[in-house]
Amino acid sequence: MKYVMKILDIFEKGMCILLGAMMVVLLGTITLQVIARYCFSTPPTWTEELARRLMQLIIFCGAGIGYRKAEMNGITLLVERMTEKSQKLVAVLMHVVVIAFCVYLTYYGCLMCRQVGNQLSPALGMPKWPFMASIPFFGITTGIFALEKIYKVIKTGVIE
Repeated sequence: MKYVMKILDIFEKGMCILLGAMMVVLLGTITLQVIARYCFSTPPTWTEELARRLMQLIIFCGAGIGYRKAEMNGITLLVERMTEKSQKLVAVLMHVVVIAFCVYLTYYGCLMCRQVGNQLSPALGMPKWPFMASIPFFGITTGIFALEKIYKVIKTGVIE
Protein backbone atom coordinates (compact mmCIF):
# COMPACT_ATOMS: atom_id res chain seq x y z
CA MET A 1 0.00 0.00 0.00
CA LYS A 2 2.94 2.34 0.55
CA TYR A 3 3.68 2.05 -3.17
CA VAL A 4 0.14 3.22 -3.99
CA MET A 5 0.45 6.12 -1.53
CA LYS A 6 3.73 7.12 -3.21
CA ILE A 7 2.04 7.08 -6.63
CA LEU A 8 -0.80 9.23 -5.26
CA ASP A 9 1.74 11.68 -3.82
CA ILE A 10 3.49 11.95 -7.21
CA PHE A 11 0.11 12.36 -8.94
CA GLU A 12 -0.84 15.13 -6.48
CA LYS A 13 2.42 17.00 -7.09
CA GLY A 14 1.94 16.73 -10.84
CA MET A 15 -1.62 18.02 -10.54
CA CYS A 16 -0.44 20.95 -8.43
CA ILE A 17 2.10 21.88 -11.11
CA LEU A 18 -0.55 21.59 -13.82
CA LEU A 19 -2.99 23.68 -11.76
CA GLY A 20 -0.32 26.32 -11.26
CA ALA A 21 0.29 26.47 -15.00
CA MET A 22 -3.45 26.80 -15.66
CA MET A 23 -3.61 29.64 -13.10
CA VAL A 24 -0.81 31.48 -14.92
CA VAL A 25 -2.62 31.08 -18.27
CA LEU A 26 -5.89 32.22 -16.63
CA LEU A 27 -4.19 35.29 -15.19
CA GLY A 28 -2.62 36.12 -18.56
CA THR A 29 -5.94 35.66 -20.36
CA ILE A 30 -7.83 37.91 -17.98
CA THR A 31 -5.06 40.53 -18.06
CA LEU A 32 -5.12 40.53 -21.86
CA GLN A 33 -8.90 40.90 -21.85
CA VAL A 34 -8.84 43.85 -19.44
CA ILE A 35 -6.04 45.65 -21.27
CA ALA A 36 -7.71 45.13 -24.65
CA ARG A 37 -11.07 46.32 -23.32
CA TYR A 38 -9.76 49.54 -21.79
CA CYS A 39 -7.03 50.40 -24.27
CA PHE A 40 -8.59 49.27 -27.55
CA SER A 41 -12.31 49.02 -26.62
CA THR A 42 -12.53 45.58 -28.20
CA PRO A 43 -11.27 42.55 -26.27
CA PRO A 44 -10.57 39.36 -28.21
CA THR A 45 -13.68 37.18 -28.31
CA TRP A 46 -11.88 34.04 -27.19
CA THR A 47 -10.52 35.40 -23.88
CA GLU A 48 -13.79 35.29 -21.95
CA GLU A 49 -14.58 31.72 -22.97
CA LEU A 50 -11.04 30.52 -22.29
CA ALA A 51 -11.13 32.13 -18.84
CA ARG A 52 -14.45 30.38 -18.02
CA ARG A 53 -13.18 27.00 -19.23
CA LEU A 54 -9.90 27.33 -17.34
CA MET A 55 -11.77 28.27 -14.19
CA GLN A 56 -13.91 25.15 -14.58
CA LEU A 57 -10.82 22.96 -14.97
CA ILE A 58 -9.07 24.57 -12.01
CA ILE A 59 -12.09 24.14 -9.73
CA PHE A 60 -12.78 20.50 -10.55
CA CYS A 61 -9.13 19.43 -10.58
CA GLY A 62 -8.20 21.45 -7.51
CA ALA A 63 -11.14 20.30 -5.38
CA GLY A 64 -9.89 16.71 -5.40
CA ILE A 65 -6.47 17.84 -4.20
CA GLY A 66 -8.13 19.92 -1.48
CA TYR A 67 -10.11 16.87 -0.36
CA ARG A 68 -6.96 14.75 -0.17
CA LYS A 69 -5.16 17.37 1.90
CA ALA A 70 -8.23 17.67 4.19
CA GLU A 71 -8.54 21.37 3.36
CA MET A 72 -12.31 21.26 2.91
CA ASN A 73 -14.53 22.96 5.42
CA GLY A 74 -16.40 20.79 7.88
CA ILE A 75 -18.50 21.11 10.99
CA THR A 76 -16.86 18.93 13.62
CA LEU A 77 -18.57 20.12 16.78
CA LEU A 78 -20.69 16.98 17.14
CA VAL A 79 -18.03 14.53 16.01
CA GLU A 80 -15.40 15.90 18.40
CA ARG A 81 -17.65 15.06 21.35
CA MET A 82 -17.96 11.39 20.34
CA THR A 83 -15.79 8.51 21.50
CA GLU A 84 -12.77 7.65 19.39
CA LYS A 85 -14.45 4.51 18.01
CA SER A 86 -17.54 6.52 17.01
CA GLN A 87 -15.36 9.16 15.39
CA LYS A 88 -13.68 6.50 13.24
CA LEU A 89 -17.05 5.06 12.24
CA VAL A 90 -18.40 8.50 11.29
CA ALA A 91 -15.20 9.22 9.31
CA VAL A 92 -15.53 5.97 7.34
CA LEU A 93 -19.24 6.61 6.69
CA MET A 94 -18.48 10.13 5.52
CA HIS A 95 -15.88 8.88 3.05
CA VAL A 96 -18.29 6.19 1.81
CA VAL A 97 -20.85 8.93 1.11
CA VAL A 98 -18.15 10.87 -0.76
CA ILE A 99 -17.40 7.77 -2.85
CA ALA A 100 -21.12 7.38 -3.67
CA PHE A 101 -21.26 11.03 -4.76
CA CYS A 102 -18.12 10.53 -6.86
CA VAL A 103 -19.63 7.50 -8.61
CA TYR A 104 -22.75 9.56 -9.39
CA LEU A 105 -20.68 12.49 -10.65
CA THR A 106 -18.43 10.26 -12.75
CA TYR A 107 -21.36 8.48 -14.38
CA TYR A 108 -23.29 11.62 -15.28
CA GLY A 109 -20.10 13.48 -16.19
CA CYS A 110 -19.29 10.75 -18.73
CA LEU A 111 -22.80 10.99 -20.13
CA MET A 112 -22.38 14.75 -20.50
CA CYS A 113 -19.04 14.25 -22.28
CA ARG A 114 -20.74 11.92 -24.74
CA GLN A 115 -23.54 14.43 -25.35
CA VAL A 116 -21.19 17.28 -26.17
CA GLY A 117 -18.66 15.02 -27.91
CA ASN A 118 -18.70 16.69 -31.31
CA GLN A 119 -19.80 20.18 -30.30
CA LEU A 120 -17.33 23.00 -30.75
CA SER A 121 -17.10 25.93 -28.37
CA PRO A 122 -18.21 29.11 -30.16
CA ALA A 123 -15.22 31.37 -29.56
CA LEU A 124 -12.36 28.90 -29.22
CA GLY A 125 -13.48 26.47 -31.90
CA MET A 126 -12.30 23.58 -29.73
CA PRO A 127 -14.31 20.49 -28.82
CA LYS A 128 -16.21 20.91 -25.55
CA TRP A 129 -15.65 17.39 -24.23
CA PRO A 130 -12.10 17.92 -22.85
CA PHE A 131 -13.42 20.68 -20.59
CA MET A 132 -16.41 18.57 -19.53
CA ALA A 133 -14.07 15.66 -18.83
CA SER A 134 -12.94 17.54 -15.72
CA ILE A 135 -16.17 16.44 -14.01
CA PRO A 136 -15.62 12.66 -14.27
CA PHE A 137 -11.91 13.26 -13.64
CA PHE A 138 -12.86 14.93 -10.35
CA GLY A 139 -15.15 12.01 -9.51
CA ILE A 140 -12.51 9.38 -10.18
CA THR A 141 -9.62 11.12 -8.41
CA THR A 142 -11.66 12.15 -5.39
CA GLY A 143 -13.10 8.63 -5.12
CA ILE A 144 -9.57 7.22 -5.08
CA PHE A 145 -8.56 9.75 -2.44
CA ALA A 146 -11.62 8.78 -0.36
CA LEU A 147 -10.58 5.11 -0.56
CA GLU A 148 -7.14 6.16 0.63
CA LYS A 149 -8.68 7.98 3.60
CA ILE A 150 -10.82 4.94 4.51
CA TYR A 151 -7.69 2.79 4.42
CA LYS A 152 -5.88 5.23 6.71
CA VAL A 153 -8.76 5.27 9.21
CA ILE A 154 -9.04 1.48 9.29
CA LYS A 155 -5.33 0.64 9.18
CA THR A 156 -3.72 3.43 11.21
CA GLY A 157 -6.65 5.01 13.03
CA VAL A 158 -5.78 8.46 11.63
CA ILE A 159 -8.90 10.56 11.09
CA GLU A 160 -8.59 13.33 8.51
